[in-house]
Amino acid sequence: MASRRKGAPDAVAVLKSKAREALALMDSPQTETRDAALLSVTRWMASTDARDAETFHAYGLAFCLVHQQLLDDLRGRLTPHVVMHMTCRPRIGRAVQSSVSFASLETRGISQLNVVGGDPTSSLFRWDASLDALCVPVADSYDHLAGKVAAAYFVLAMVPEVKAVLKVDDDHRAGDTHSLARLMSQATRCRAPTQWGHHYHSPYPAGHNRIWHLGKCGDTAINDTPYTYMGALSWCTGEHGYVLNRAALQRFVWAHVYFDGLVRTALYEDAFVSDTLLRLGGRTRPAPMRSLLKAVDAY
Repeated sequence: MASRRKGAPDAVAVLKSKAREALALMDSPQTETRDAALLSVTRWMASTDARDAETFHAYGLAFCLVHQQLLDDLRGRLTPHVVMHMTCRPRIGRAVQSSVSFASLETRGISQLNVVGGDPTSSLFRWDASLDALCVPVADSYDHLAGKVAAAYFVLAMVPEVKAVLKVDDDHRAGDTHSLARLMSQATRCRAPTQWGHHYHSPYPAGHNRIWHLGKCGDTAINDTPYTYMGALSWCTGEHGYVLNRAALQRFVWAHVYFDGLVRTALYEDAFVSDTLLRLGGRTRPAPMRSLLKAVDAY
């Protein structure tokens, strides 16, 4: 047997120990505590080596096992084209108002989904019947919006029927619905991982508003501090909405498993989504979102 490289941990022993832990959890009675622990250990195993397809698939199987009812419910609710309303619990009423403006698209086979945050200490996704919304295990405050969006894309990628997603905020309203439906169909036909939206091009690295989040965050330290992480040079702006096709959604499965640290520290959701997609081999394309969507003035 070949010896380990100097300084390398005994990966085989570590993974064997984690695998035994996962098997023991599988043999134990199903409870929320057991489900959360199973997801935690299998995700840990998968995140150690992106070349290890077996642990990657093991986490995927564990996720589907734990969330079978949720995934079945989403398959029943969602069509290939989805309007995803990113909102929070205090503003769910605004998301409902937004969804009314998109109601005419439902006759064209487009479904709608509200997304809110939940318990960040959990790894379980839930359907909140009281809000009629998907609840992801990410804090519901502005400073975790990127994580909420990434978690929602991960779940939608696990629903094979979903082919294209229009992400909107709760202040958006439908504009040119005919062109919007056509863009969703175009996204479905496209095989390459692609995002369509209104492009912003920064003149230089970090050349964007780095205090946009002040006064909006739940974490006081973040709320009072300029954003000092690296930023993207070009992205599709969230304020105008954007569309992801299925291949792009699947890139966020990869991000969910391997880039958790990046997801948790990301602040500006739109720049994060485009930058992550580009880093994972995707692309962005311009779309006339200013005519496809409208927005109310009140924040």
